[in-house]
Amino acid sequence: MSIAGVKITLKAYFSFNPFLVTLLALAFFVGCFLIQKRRCVHLHQEISFGDILWQIVLSLYLAFLVGATLMNRTISNTYQYRLAPFWSYKMLIAERNLALATQMVTNVLLFLPWCFLMSKLSPRMCKFRWGVGSAFV
Repeated sequence: MSIAGVKITLKAYFSFNPFLVTLLALAFFVGCFLIQKRRCVHLHQEISFGDILWQIVLSLYLAFLVGATLMNRTISNTYQYRLAPFWSYKMLIAERNLALATQMVTNVLLFLPWCFLMSKLSPRMCKFRWGVGSAFV
């Protein structure tokens, strides 16, 4: 695939407004910073430069995640939802739909960094149940 093809594919999947995503990242950073500051005051510690750097990375990740999943939707006159569990896997096996497979892999890849980034900010998130539970929320 050429570079132009990659650009077209990325534009098709991630066509959200960069200004809104930047504002969202800033809001996430302020929220993370305030939570971390409250935690550090409670534990009588100071916020390190590494903590602030991980907060910036987490904020950018969260803004990208919201932009790619929620802001990337198109408005339509018809409702599109399926309440049958695992319908996409059944369709993937039956029809061998490449677009559906790409969407499923992208959904999984979008949430992989979550537990890693959260564990950098809170030692509690290193535990499996806290990491998976926070990803579900």
